[in-house]
Order: sequence, then C-alpha cells, then structure tokens
Amino acid sequence: MIDAAQPGGDGGGGSGGGATALEHYRKSYNIGPGRYHPVFVESAPDEWEICMMRWGLVPHFQTQPTDYATLLRTINARSDTVRAGSPVWTRPRESRRCIVPAQGFFEWQKRGKDRVPYYIYPSTDPADSPFQVSLDQPDPPVLFFAGLWEEARTPAPPGSGGGGTAAAPPTRTFAIVTTESEGTPLAWLHDRMPVLLTTWADCAVWLDRSRRFAGAVDALLRPTFSGLRWHRVDVFVNRVGNDSPECVVPARQKKGTLFRFLKPPGGGSGSGVGGSGGGGGVGSGGGVE
Repeated sequence: MIDAAQPGGDGGGGSGGGATALEHYRKSYNIGPGRYHPVFVESAPDEWEICMMRWGLVPHFQTQPTDYATLLRTINARSDTVRAGSPVWTRPRESRRCIVPAQGFFEWQKRGKDRVPYYIYPSTDPADSPFQVSLDQPDPPVLFFAGLWEEARTPAPPGSGGGGTAAAPPTRTFAIVTTESEGTPLAWLHDRMPVLLTTWADCAVWLDRSRRFAGAVDALLRPTFSGLRWHRVDVFVNRVGNDSPECVVPARQKKGTLFRFLKPPGGGSGSGVGGSGGGGGVGSGGGVE
C-alpha cells in the first residue's frame, strides 16, 4: 500500500545497486521475498536517503547466485541471532542498518494443518498508539521496521556476457529484524514479531552509523505492546503473485468465504488493539521468523 518502487529499465541497479528513480515506484499490496522495496539509510551524518533494495539479505561473502529457498531464510533477522554475532549479520548490524516503511504486514496463525492469514496495521487513534513517526501523506499511517542491509556481488548468469564467471554489479538487499512477541496482545498469533521503531529519536539512533551495535542501538530490539490493529484476510494473499486491495480486505467481508461465518479471536469486530506480530506494503508470503 505504501508506494513501493519496482526496478525500472536498469533492473533496479541505480546507485550502488540500490537506488531507483522515484518515478518507477508503484503501489503494492503484497510484497514477497526477492521483490524491490524502498528503505531508508543514512547517507551522511543526520541525513537519510531512500533506496530501492531487494527483500532477502544476501551476505557480502556470497559467491553464488541465491535461489528462492535460500532467500526465504534471510528475509528476517532474529534479534537473538543478530546479538550473537552470526557472520551473516555482524557487518550489517554495525554499519548497515536501515528502516523499512510499510502500512502493514501479514502474519499466519497455525490451526492444525492450516495457516490462517492476518493483516496487521497501525491504529489511527492517537490515544492508543505509541507511534510518533509518520510520512506526510494522506494515506493511512506508516510503520517503520528496523532492518539490516547488505551489498554483495554474485557471478553473472550464463549468457549474460560473463560466461557465468564475471561478477555482476553489486546488489543491495535487506532483512527485517524480529523479536519475541511474548507478553504482547498478538502473542496468540505468532511467537515472533517485527521490531518497530516508534519515535524519530529511535529511528535516528538506529540509522546512526557512528554508533556501534550496543547500548541504545541494541535496546531498540524490543517488542511493541500497543498501537496495532489486525483482522483476518483471505488466503488469496498466500500467492505472492496476487497483488491487489483484495489482499488486505477483511475475510468476513468477502462473499462466498467460510471466514465470514467464523468468529475472530476475542469475538467482536475481528480487529484488535495491541502489540503485533513482513504485509500490505511489505507483506511476506513467509511470515515472521
């Protein structure tokens, strides 16, 4: 739902393999792994720029093209793994932190063999919401996810002029940081949730490349306990290729669906208030890990 740029004629290369002209942006309701999405990075002290990067972090030491299954393992970065200093996350956590803006995200609840999708988004009630960051636009509020990015070169594919051995231009990729959801109102949905930055001060700390990953930076990897709404959506969203408003419409409002006869957790309207559980803007088909 937030304007999400897709690669233009240059394949999304742009500046340093990340930036893409704003005129190439288009709305998306279901951004899956491997797709391009706008992220904020620090370009100079106290200065941010927005770049286009692919979702699914490719480590800088990667030497072979990354297949889709491998990419799914790095769409999210667990906070405990980031803190532990895993080789994949060590360099990004120190100097390549980013912010991923989106108007919502999806999560799936396991019910036996089924996985029921939900759309989570920020509350518009100031008294309920801890979010003090937003973009100047008439659309609904925007969430700011803590992310990590990386730049890698992999061999050019055969037939591209490099014979499969020449290095392709560097490509920028990103992951969304997740933390435990225990104690939050959405713990019933999933045991993990994205790390959300709720103030401009937190955003500035997270993007500040002069800060090491310790103290105030590390302290940001915490769950959000209020300010989020959610509702069940149709399994239509499970296909990454499906990209329309239907992805975020409450399932009970769709004709001919079983979900409209089911009562949501807690009863009532089917939406809740509180901490959430990457969505209608950065919606992942794989959920949160």
